[in-house]
Amino acid sequence: PEWGHREALIIYASNCTKDPGDIFATLDKVRQQRIRSSVIHVSAELNVLRCLSEKTGGGCSVLTSVEHLKQSLNSFLIPPPSSRENGSLLRAEMVEMGLPRREDERCLGYDGSSRLRCLSRSFVCPRCDTRTTDVPSVCTVCSLPLVSAPHLAQSYHHLFPLPAFEVYPNSSSCSGCCITTSNDAPSERYGCPSCLQLFCLECNLFLHETLHNCPGCVDAGM
Repeated sequence: PEWGHREALIIYASNCTKDPGDIFATLDKVRQQRIRSSVIHVSAELNVLRCLSEKTGGGCSVLTSVEHLKQSLNSFLIPPPSSRENGSLLRAEMVEMGLPRREDERCLGYDGSSRLRCLSRSFVCPRCDTRTTDVPSVCTVCSLPLVSAPHLAQSYHHLFPLPAFEVYPNSSSCSGCCITTSNDAPSERYGCPSCLQLFCLECNLFLHETLHNCPGCVDAGM
C-alpha cells in the first residue's frame, strides 16, 4: 500500500555477480517499485550493490567482525521513518481497522489457518463478533484488520519518530523531571524544536527511546 514500506536485506559473501540481463535496468525497476534495499558485505564491497543501496535509499556496509555483524543486523529491526516522495511527505490516509476486545472464556473461534476450533482465549471482532486467536490479524468473516492499541502506537512511533532536540547551554530546570542542574552534572539542556521546552540528558533519552513523545507538544495539542 501507499502508506507501507518494502525492504530487502542482502547479505553477500561473493566477490562477483552473474547477471542474466542488464543489471542496471533491474536496479531501476527496484527503485521504481520503492523497494528499500540494504546490503551487508561479508567480504569485499561490490560497486553494483552499492549502487543498488544508493538508488533505493538503503544502507551498505562491509563487515569487520562478528560483533559488527550483530550490530548491522540489529539496525534493521526498527522500521525506517517515512521518506519523502516526489519532494513531499507521504500523505496520511484513513485505514479501516478494528480494536477487538479480549475474552478469556472457552468458546468457538477461528485459529490462524481459518479453521474453527475451541479457544481458551479469543479476540472478538467489533464488526461481526467473530472470534479469532491472535492480533494483529484479519477477521475471517468480514476481512476487517484487527489490531491492538499498542500495535498502532508502535507503528506510529517508527514511521514518525520524535525529532532530535537542539542543545542549549542553559542551567534552567528540566521541563520533564523539574530538577535544576547541579555543579557536578552536565549543564546542557535539550530543547524541543516545536514547543521549545528544555529537558535534561536523562529525560531527552527517555523521550526518544521509550516515550517517543514530547510532553510539551502533547500538552499544547501539537
